[in-house]
Amino acid sequence: SAGTQISATDQLWAQVQYKSLGTAFEIIDDGTPSLVFAEIEKMISQAEAQFGHAYTAKTGKAFRAGLASEVLARHGVDLTKKDSLAGFSAADRAAFFLDWHDSLMGYSGIDQVDHWMGTVNWTPSLTQIQGEKAITMIGIIDSNFGSDAELADNLILNQGSEYGLGGHGAGVASLILAEHNGKGIMGIAPNATVAAYNPFDAQGNASWTNIAAGINAIKAAAKTISTTDGEKLGRASVINLSLGEAGFVATQGLSDVFRQRDIAAYNASTVYVIAAGNDGIAQSQNIEWGFSSSTSSNTNVVLLDSSGKIIQPVYSGVSDTSAIFVGSVRPDGSISSFSNTPGSACLLDQGVCHDRNKLMNFFVVAPGELLLVNDGHGGVVRRSGTSFAAPLVSGAIALLHDRWPWLGNKPQETTQIIFRSARDLGAPGVDPIYGHGLLDVRASQSPLDFGAMTFTLYRKARRKYSSTAMSASQLLTGGIPNWWETEAVFFTGIENIGSTHRDFAIPMSSFTYGRTTNALGGGYQRFQDFVADRFANWLLSKGTDKNGDGRLGVSQVQSNTNETSGLWTMRYDAIQPRFTDEGVARPVHNSATLINPKGNMSFTFGHGQGALAFSGQRFGIMSDHDHETGGVNPVLGLASGEIFAQAAYKPAPNTTVSVGYSSNREDWKDLEGISEAEMSLQRHLGARDAEALTVSVEQKVTDRLSVNAQWTRLNEKDALLGTQTGIDALLGEGSVTDAVTLSASFDAGNGLSFDLSATGGATKTARGQLLASTGNVMSSAAQFAISKRGVAGDRDILRVSIGQPLTVEDGELELRSDQVIDRMTGEIGPVSQFFGIETKRRYTAEVLYAAPVSQSSELGLIGRYVSAGDDEAGAALMLGANFGMRF
Repeated sequence: SAGTQISATDQLWAQVQYKSLGTAFEIIDDGTPSLVFAEIEKMISQAEAQFGHAYTAKTGKAFRAGLASEVLARHGVDLTKKDSLAGFSAADRAAFFLDWHDSLMGYSGIDQVDHWMGTVNWTPSLTQIQGEKAITMIGIIDSNFGSDAELADNLILNQGSEYGLGGHGAGVASLILAEHNGKGIMGIAPNATVAAYNPFDAQGNASWTNIAAGINAIKAAAKTISTTDGEKLGRASVINLSLGEAGFVATQGLSDVFRQRDIAAYNASTVYVIAAGNDGIAQSQNIEWGFSSSTSSNTNVVLLDSSGKIIQPVYSGVSDTSAIFVGSVRPDGSISSFSNTPGSACLLDQGVCHDRNKLMNFFVVAPGELLLVNDGHGGVVRRSGTSFAAPLVSGAIALLHDRWPWLGNKPQETTQIIFRSARDLGAPGVDPIYGHGLLDVRASQSPLDFGAMTFTLYRKARRKYSSTAMSASQLLTGGIPNWWETEAVFFTGIENIGSTHRDFAIPMSSFTYGRTTNALGGGYQRFQDFVADRFANWLLSKGTDKNGDGRLGVSQVQSNTNETSGLWTMRYDAIQPRFTDEGVARPVHNSATLINPKGNMSFTFGHGQGALAFSGQRFGIMSDHDHETGGVNPVLGLASGEIFAQAAYKPAPNTTVSVGYSSNREDWKDLEGISEAEMSLQRHLGARDAEALTVSVEQKVTDRLSVNAQWTRLNEKDALLGTQTGIDALLGEGSVTDAVTLSASFDAGNGLSFDLSATGGATKTARGQLLASTGNVMSSAAQFAISKRGVAGDRDILRVSIGQPLTVEDGELELRSDQVIDRMTGEIGPVSQFFGIETKRRYTAEVLYAAPVSQSSELGLIGRYVSAGDDEAGAALMLGANFGMRF
């Protein structure tokens, strides 16, 4: 509604007519200005109703006299003066509405999401994983941060002048440091320590001497940080310089600073991130940079990709300055009109221009237009400029140094990670406008080339993890086996970068998402959930796309997790489709589960086996929930086959409460493996429709034992516990069943687990039909299963189950009809006939065995016995085998 109101106001405002009187405007009052004021009043009233209480509680001021008046005054709008509406261009009006929106969002109770986050592929959850240890110190050479207490919390140094320059420094710092605390904006590395130095005077000028003094002050402060606690490394490994000389990207003055003996001493532990400038020019002037390659004692270290192609030299000499120049792009990825670009300029090596030293090879771009930043006084404002693109790169580097602290002493390798992970824009490859391309934060924190890595696979068997070293080529031949999910598989991988490396911990099972390797017997670090999807896509695309943009396929039950908005994760589950005799694939089950960042709330939506989806990790076979073959809440199984949905919440760490809905429509077209006579009968009976509502409470008693209580209400449209009649008048109004299921799961260790389920139900037929129950029709079902992993090997599984399918224990039906009640007179009247509907108890026993034959194939064996029931078929025994292979 707010968007609609803003749009309506803007459309009217655009129709306001006025004439220019030199430096002023005179409105032409044709009635439109009054309509605009009325729309603005509506806009204020709507906002006051939604945000007024929160604003007053926080500021102590009335909404209209405070926030509303302040925003109007900032844009020169006076609701008592119609002339104040004149002179507004479309851009001016957009700025007003954007300011209004941003000001309100400060009282919404949530951190504000901004356009740059999606553009650079960053989410808060990524920072939670990569920046968890928060050991990086960042240097910021910029104007004073102002009175923003949130930014001050991170400061260990605040030297230089006191001038704020309109909040420029606060805006730059906030994109790196702003806390994720439910208000204001979010920074990429909010827990980093900051050493700040202000080189500017009151007029906003600074000399290169002052810049050098700032670098020295920051580095000196970094040395005072204690290293005995293992949390801080006593260095500022990245320094953000959102400053420069007009008309240049790289300047000789900056190069001279970096070549000073005292500053050059820091080059082995510093990456400088430098704003490209806002003159809208392409640099053409070469700059003498002074590379160490000119000294014969130094040799080059060459980076190669997986195919052996040279990417770009990285010099081993400590005198090389590691710099990244950052330009600005619009939200759509096109270069900003104000952004300087590298052009054809070169960073000279003793007067010589080598191709590798073209300025474009040290250049990337990031969003720099209308970014929401702190204003230095506890509020927010939108600013544009390469100054605000640079800190996004600095924040990404901070995450690199948090996860891999040794990279802080490898600045050349750090810059190469940023350059190689950038998303290519403009002309293919490095170009004079975009350089390496657009900053991609997630790609920078992920492997650059899976094909060039070595891996170790960890799988869980008998409650312990075993490991297997694997090459990239071995992984590509095997695809993604199903047992990766069930055996809580994860990978560690080593990636070589120049003279150093990075290690990765990649979860490939839902059992390892959101966990730490410490909980699984390894060193303490968070699994990198955001890498898993890239890794899976690389595997399934046979390594043809190192960026992991392939298409994920599924074989039987397969799960995969993706990040969505940055606050939630999504898991996909699927069962391979069945194929008809005509070779047509028929979908069986697929679903998506949204999980909030805390992991205590989830929403599941899908089509297929609702009973299977609602059972959690217990009884994971479809036949367990079938009313004819299984004993695991077959009441719910009667309404399982079509759409389903479930919401789950954890009020306590070991308690989960969930509510679910499931439905089914069984038509003769859906039945397979039955005779023509049975199919003809189903045509006559018509489709059987059923839906169910469930409420469940699960309690994790210990790490090994969990218990669950589930209430189910089944509504059958024209059936009684799956039984139909061909006459609507008899059972056309259907029945309702209430059932309670109690279940328990116990992990005994060494791969041995037990599952138990028991269900009791009570059914009543609907009123107004000729066939009705005289009371409750009582039913029961039960099942017990034992599973053992690691029988003949670490990866096979044996499962034995015994169950009682749905059985009617007690029930009586009344059939009402009109018959002759007086044989003498022929009088007709209502007659009731009563008959019991108890069914003979049946039992099923099943043995399943599955084992991998290779990385890409599996063998399964099955045996099932069903005791005799009420039909004439008697007992039955079935034996079978299957062999599956993935390509």
